[in-house]
Amino acid sequence: MEASRYQAPNPYTRNLFKKEKTTLVSEIDGTPSKNFFTVLNVAQYNTDDQFLNLYTFSMLYQWLKHTIPVVSSTSDELQSLTSSQGTSSISLSPALPKEFALLTSRVIDYCFRVLDQCERKPKIAADIDFQNACLIETVNILDAVCKVDKEQTPRIFTEMKRLFTNLTTDNNRTPRILVNLLQFYINHSSTMVHDPQSAYDLFFGQLLSQKYNQCHFVFDTVMFLRDNLETLCYKTNILSKYFPNIFKILAWNPPTFVKEFEDLLPAMITQSTALEVFHRLLELPCLTALLEASEKLKKGDVNSIEPDSSSVQALQKSAYNPLFNFIMSPDSGHGDTINRLDELYEVLHDMRDHPRVINCAEVLPKLLGVYFSVILEDGSEEFTSCLVSVLLERVSLLYDVPGYKRNVRKLFADYIVKLLKLYPYIVIKQRGEIIDYLINTHNMKDDRFFMHLLASRCQDLIPRAVLCLGKVYSQLCTPNNLPRDTRNSLLSTAQEYINLFSFTNFASVILNPSSEIQNGRCHQDNMCLPVIMRATHNMVMTDKK
Repeated sequence: MEASRYQAPNPYTRNLFKKEKTTLVSEIDGTPSKNFFTVLNVAQYNTDDQFLNLYTFSMLYQWLKHTIPVVSSTSDELQSLTSSQGTSSISLSPALPKEFALLTSRVIDYCFRVLDQCERKPKIAADIDFQNACLIETVNILDAVCKVDKEQTPRIFTEMKRLFTNLTTDNNRTPRILVNLLQFYINHSSTMVHDPQSAYDLFFGQLLSQKYNQCHFVFDTVMFLRDNLETLCYKTNILSKYFPNIFKILAWNPPTFVKEFEDLLPAMITQSTALEVFHRLLELPCLTALLEASEKLKKGDVNSIEPDSSSVQALQKSAYNPLFNFIMSPDSGHGDTINRLDELYEVLHDMRDHPRVINCAEVLPKLLGVYFSVILEDGSEEFTSCLVSVLLERVSLLYDVPGYKRNVRKLFADYIVKLLKLYPYIVIKQRGEIIDYLINTHNMKDDRFFMHLLASRCQDLIPRAVLCLGKVYSQLCTPNNLPRDTRNSLLSTAQEYINLFSFTNFASVILNPSSEIQNGRCHQDNMCLPVIMRATHNMVMTDKK
């Protein structure tokens, strides 16, 4: 706070008898400084105390960050000793709180001075990056100060609100600063009884739609979401309301944030959003393709775009606006999906081989696995029944990215069995849609998924199931385009099921074994029937001998 405001003399001068004129350090806009020296003052040569000022500012946040637990621990210990021994038996030193009060007061003065300097337009354009860096560090320092000395929170909070308002209208500032301000709101809004919902809406609604492709900004955003996951999940609606916008980060950076989105995804799934989240996941490669086409349109001249780029051309046609607006909508609540998916896939066909689209399709099965795990653990029978109906629809309605259909159908086949085992009555409840799916022999291309739909839980459906299997068998015996291995597998499986359904009681037991058989209990429990029978058999054989 008391560093010199004058520049140091030129250390390379050779004239020992000429007295150099001392000049004031300047502000970042080039005007002479009229206030105390900070990190944002400019000097041709710095004095030692000015260097000390710079070093102190650079280490201040880490020092405060590591001081917070020490202060809390000391306060708790002193309070414990006071309550257990009485105030008269211990002498509390006022030095510690007095020193910290002085420290935090000076830190606030320094930081507020830096904030004022950041409002000046730099004389050199490149210095705006330096301003932005100092601004981020200042917000972090003030956040730490509020944790050390909560009495300073009202004074700082007012300044942070003003700063947020100014930054949202300043295009020269990096949006990364707003992430730090949101962290400040998360930490201290409850203390000030302040609702930061408008700030959340502006950031995750408008700003994220524009900045999803800025690597530093999205990295900070994802880290903010992950580090504050519990608070955001239980005290805000950010994850459930703006997950379509947050998905744009994953769509643009598919391999980068897979692990983080595996942690975030369960928090996005609520009773009202679960089905929409599922559709949005399946349409994520389409979102990637659409974002890529939008970037092409922004960067290139419309007349120079290649003629076979149907996706870019479609972006310029108003007829497709409702379709694209739905896929790129920033928030949830616009419906589960659209009835023009075939048309969407056709328009985006030229983007299906784009590397970013392929990368997105490759990481999606991991996230779908997380989704199904959440549903198996927390999903109700009513929702699971609805999801099974959607699976029957979407297994044949997927974006034609190389390898994507095969991987998703394999995943669907594995999890539909788990869902139906969890809630067996769904087979009866959705028997109409299941029969409609099986009757359509075109669905045989989904071989694994197709074979996993049986009617053994519903005796009334077995004759119709046998009829369907017979049609499948006869269809497979005629020349077709299926791979030989797939064809042989379907033929043998269909014949096995036809033979098995001839004995309806056996079919029900074999195809739907009890949980005791599946978990091995019948071979481990000393009171189960197989063990008793073996014991009886051994006794009878012993008597005969």
